[in-house]
Amino acid sequence: MLQDYVRTNTYRTAISQLAKYSFQDKSVMDVGAGSGVLSFFAVQNGASKVYAIEASNMANNLQILLSQNEKIGSTYTSSSSIPLSEKIKVIKAKVEDINIEIPKVDTIVSEPIGVLLLHERMLESFIYSRDKYLKQNGTIAPSMGSICLAPITDSYLWAETREKSRFWTQRNFLDIDLSPLAKKAFEEYFSCPVVGCFNPNSIMSTEQSITRHNIDFYTVSLPDIQKITVNIDWDIKYTGIIHAIGGWFDLEFNLPPSRYEEASIPFVPSNNTANSVSDNMCLDNDTSSNSFPYSNPYNESDYSRPSQSPVNNFSSTTPCLPITLSTSPSHAPTHWQQIRLLLREPVAVNYGQKLVGSFTFTVNSKRSYDIKFDFEIVNNPSFPSHDSSKSLTATNTPTSMTSNQSNSHSLNTQYLNYNSKDSANSSNFFPTNPTNTQPAFSSQPVQDSAPSNLYNVIPGSRKSNLWYLHEQVFNYSYHPESSSSLKLESLSLYSPQ
Repeated sequence: MLQDYVRTNTYRTAISQLAKYSFQDKSVMDVGAGSGVLSFFAVQNGASKVYAIEASNMANNLQILLSQNEKIGSTYTSSSSIPLSEKIKVIKAKVEDINIEIPKVDTIVSEPIGVLLLHERMLESFIYSRDKYLKQNGTIAPSMGSICLAPITDSYLWAETREKSRFWTQRNFLDIDLSPLAKKAFEEYFSCPVVGCFNPNSIMSTEQSITRHNIDFYTVSLPDIQKITVNIDWDIKYTGIIHAIGGWFDLEFNLPPSRYEEASIPFVPSNNTANSVSDNMCLDNDTSSNSFPYSNPYNESDYSRPSQSPVNNFSSTTPCLPITLSTSPSHAPTHWQQIRLLLREPVAVNYGQKLVGSFTFTVNSKRSYDIKFDFEIVNNPSFPSHDSSKSLTATNTPTSMTSNQSNSHSLNTQYLNYNSKDSANSSNFFPTNPTNTQPAFSSQPVQDSAPSNLYNVIPGSRKSNLWYLHEQVFNYSYHPESSSSLKLESLSLYSPQ
């Protein structure tokens, strides 16, 4: 992870920007310290004491690094060197199991993040340390995480996964009938999240309706993150097929709101386009070092491009907060990459329809989450009008098929119906007429919707899917630097606009 420049440099930049208020002459706790890089950054920015908490044997390696780097320059001290042994105390234990007395600290810093923000459940230790060891009005870094979700098309990945599952349909594999496990194999393959980058052009919802669920680390409680419900309300901008749900996360580094007046800096609301560091004129606007050729459809600024001096690249008098790290497909890749949750049953949609429903994230015994997704498709008369003569309109009678009956897919552009038993399980989940209430998680206001009685639920479109976040597989077939310029036609997407 140290080689993940985006991640490491963003943390370094954030600690630098928070230094005056949260690190200089402050006590700090580094939860899950690992190699101790965040502890080093804290000392470089003037921390008087750092408690580096690490339960694994990396604590021994951190001790070696400290002994070999006994002196380190600090930006905020008159002395040219600081004895690390006096600044950083390594504690080999889980933060929940510390058996020595530690006073409350001014700042807690950690990298408690897994795939899709939640995997590995380190956030629970982060919140535990906040509740037990953080002083009132202290700083935590990061301060917020946002789960982002959007429907995507990816026929190649879906077909590849389906083909792998077909191995188990063989009735004479070395004189063994494997077919009794065919259904189980299909379910297991499609319950495994796929980690890897994907093309931002494959997102099929409008930018404004991409789901953004914020988790405020200053206020969230442990029960709050043990079961999370994320409502979705996606406006479909292309006619095409949804094969998966794409997911990523953003991080934010900021002071607690109670300290904005003290810091004499303006409060910038979260989850909007004004949050970019470059918008605040804190970064050199030269983006020549960013070689990614595709457009940026979702997030507005690049917080990840290299700079010659990340720490000294900012004004020393006016901090530029919040600092943001984005793992979206339109940003430079990180070691977290993105995630694709493949639908067992691809869904064909028309431009202007809506996909509504909810995700439920529930903790499991594997230090991860089970993810349940219930949804349905509705027509949206309030969507911007277009030339209906160019629309690929489906007949009123859906085409039904079962996924294991044939290799050929009979496409109905309204939806695909796979005769799934899952749809019956969620029959009571949705109201008869979806309301036009804007969800709280929306990153930007959605368009005024039509009266609820004008929504037409597509018959048979109610579906459920289940994934296990710990059962990850990896797919690196997409390389942002080389293939991000794929045209919509190559993705079998159509828009009348």
